[in-house]
Amino acid sequence: DGGPVAELESQVAVLLGKPAAVMFPSGTMAQQSTLRVWSDRLGSRRIAVPGLSHLLHHEQDGPRLLNGFEWALMTSDGVVPTVDDLAAVPGELGAALLELPLRDGGYLLPSWEELEAFSLACSDRGVPLYLDGARIWESGPHRGRTPAQVAALADTVYVSF
Repeated sequence: DGGPVAELESQVAVLLGKPAAVMFPSGTMAQQSTLRVWSDRLGSRRIAVPGLSHLLHHEQDGPRLLNGFEWALMTSDGVVPTVDDLAAVPGELGAALLELPLRDGGYLLPSWEELEAFSLACSDRGVPLYLDGARIWESGPHRGRTPAQVAALADTVYVSF
């Protein structure tokens, strides 16, 4: 209770406009834990991800092996997923993940309008939107938005320092 970690968590929660924040020792652990919580709550290990998600290409298949995730690819190339890409994924989903920016796609960002529309589509479908916002501190201002404005569009957000 208390201490520097609790203070950091409190400050990050305020910066993102979220009710709470939790510090993890690694981004890999944070992201898998968050997706696992959502998928457990919804009873589906299917996670909608961009085809170039770093979870697919840089985690040595750990998220699937450790958590039983089934990746539902929204795209197969270096483009940011759209509302139509999400709609084309059939069946139940435990979560939808967007990377801000899509690093392996050349650091692509959706427009603000595209991000708002994607958030609304997730909400309408009853699918939690999880933002990998490792670069939210740069990508938000690039779109003229605060980190809290970006985070408000998602159910959960990952950030790093």
